[in-house]
Amino acid sequence: DDTFPPKLPDVPPEKLSDNVLLWYYLKERFRARKMNFWYTMAGVCFVPVHGAVVTPLVVSLALDWAADPTVGGSYSRIILLGCIQMISYLCLRWADIAQVRHRGRTGGCRQVHRQQLLSKLLMMEHQEQYTYPGEKWFYSALMNVDTMVVHGYWQMFAMAQSVVGLFCCLIVLVCKGIYKASKDPSRGFEAVNLLPTFAFIVVTPITLLLISLRRRHVAELLTKRMDGEEEWVETFAWISANGPQLYTMGTRELSKLEWKFTHRSAKFQKAHIEARDYSNDSTWVTKWIGAGCYCLILCWSCFRLLQFREGSADNFEAGDCVLLIALFDKFCKYLVKISNSVVAMQRASVSLRKV
Repeated sequence: DDTFPPKLPDVPPEKLSDNVLLWYYLKERFRARKMNFWYTMAGVCFVPVHGAVVTPLVVSLALDWAADPTVGGSYSRIILLGCIQMISYLCLRWADIAQVRHRGRTGGCRQVHRQQLLSKLLMMEHQEQYTYPGEKWFYSALMNVDTMVVHGYWQMFAMAQSVVGLFCCLIVLVCKGIYKASKDPSRGFEAVNLLPTFAFIVVTPITLLLISLRRRHVAELLTKRMDGEEEWVETFAWISANGPQLYTMGTRELSKLEWKFTHRSAKFQKAHIEARDYSNDSTWVTKWIGAGCYCLILCWSCFRLLQFREGSADNFEAGDCVLLIALFDKFCKYLVKISNSVVAMQRASVSLRKV
């Protein structure tokens, strides 16, 4: 099969969108990695379970029980929480081993793709060798393959981890609200406790919408950057491969080669700066939204705690305040990671189109 990724729709490749190319590439990686894929996914997705579920709840409950033993605190229960935290750390270590040993970024992906490129290069006709010179193949094997794996294959796991993290934050907030209501049945469930959950639900789609609006321009800048990078790599690769022949060239020819490399390098640097700055701005769109929500929840949770201490509000302990602040900190970080994954996957789709 000459197409890459394999099993593409029977239409000209230029008519396929970048998202379609990336989707078929990820499907091909899923089929190729088999059980290694699931071990890696399990290891990656346990990280937010530990960081957004176990740790915040353990700290919140331990703080509540230590500050007010009448709500159920005791030495044995606090020791139990410590044991739960340690068990979670042991599971986190297993998860890290699973994803490190089964992810296959080098042996399972990079070298496989380079072997595929080599096989295709060796089977090319004589005329095709002049149409697609060796410098282009060298760039694809060195740079495009690495971009496909790091920014495509691996970002699939990073995206899944961030989505699981957001979901865990949401579930913990809802469960914590139900738990607080069960402690005081006479007051029932207070709708104000759902305010942080409502903020989660509203902010997430707004952030994703803003990211999607910037995708087209990001893709254009990344394509321009990759074209410039390919040009200087081709020049440097040709000079390196023909090193012994440089001795036969005169000063004028050598100066021409140096000027060519300098010119292409400057062109690449200009495109790189534009793509870097715009991509970084896209990340900061998410960071600003997350920072605004974090500051609002920080003030709101502290106000609720202050009102509880003054007697004007009920059923809000110091542990609840700490839990909310910790969860929204995690929430902001996972939103930023999703934004970074979207930009990275665009880089991978550009490389896929060039391979």
